[in-house]
Amino acid sequence: MRLTNLVPLSLRSLWGIGLLALALPAGAEPLRVVATTPDLADLVVAVGGDAVEAQSLARGPQDPHFLEPRPSFVRALHRADALVVVGLDLEAGWLPTLLRGARNPEIVSGGRGYVDASLAIEPRGAVTAPADRSMGDVHPRGNPHYLTDPRNGLAVAKQLAERLSELRPEAAPRFAARLAAFESRVEEKLAAWRALARASTVRSALQDHLYWGYFAACFGLELVGTLEPKPGIPPTTLHLSRLIERTRARPVDVVLANPYYDPRHARFVAEQTGARVAEMAHQAGARPGADGYLGAIDHNVRAVFGSP
Repeated sequence: MRLTNLVPLSLRSLWGIGLLALALPAGAEPLRVVATTPDLADLVVAVGGDAVEAQSLARGPQDPHFLEPRPSFVRALHRADALVVVGLDLEAGWLPTLLRGARNPEIVSGGRGYVDASLAIEPRGAVTAPADRSMGDVHPRGNPHYLTDPRNGLAVAKQLAERLSELRPEAAPRFAARLAAFESRVEEKLAAWRALARASTVRSALQDHLYWGYFAACFGLELVGTLEPKPGIPPTTLHLSRLIERTRARPVDVVLANPYYDPRHARFVAEQTGARVAEMAHQAGARPGADGYLGAIDHNVRAVFGSP
């Protein structure tokens, strides 16, 4: 199933956990949860099941750094019981405007329904020196693309189970049961994915944007360069030429390509270096077949390391 923005997910968990016996009490209303990305919305459903009505503001193929605010987003946020954000300033360019328009004190920072998912993980790449725009689109508190590592997805799911239980205490046993089932599923999938990575000959990669550090750390992939000269700055001919020259001394196996990024750069570098382009799904629904959070990671593992 493809996640789209503002599509209710309350009765359509993507893992088929099979906990129908833990249904909502008669007359109970689901918690209305807005998430900024499809990955977060999918994790909300994994834990919440029919006790939540989850919506994603971003669509799968979109760049979550630069989302165009819409009136429908403001309406959804106004009526929401909870808001789940990636954090680490990923949404800083567009979410504050929406929250001001929504006028919902429950879902602003410090509110009962505000959930910063980044607090569940250990960020990579924090900038200790003063940052300014000359450095590109940097994230001083750390790289926000942590959900590309399924271990971080599990950590966020545990955080969500705790926060949803605070909002709906009577459903806490249901959330705990769904979390346990999801954890078993992640552990099973992670073992298979890592076995596939170990069996592959792929060991090194270039990336078009600083998106894949967490994924690489999880699966033993060495990232040896980035097509962008600085984060968020399009590649120049000079930078790509230098990158290609470097790979002659140290060949790379794949170029990791996001769907919202101009594909010509990855294709050009791959042609010049003999590498293969891996069409990555940066979030759920970003590529055909990358359905749901775990489905997107499965897509990426196979795109990089191949099928068994």
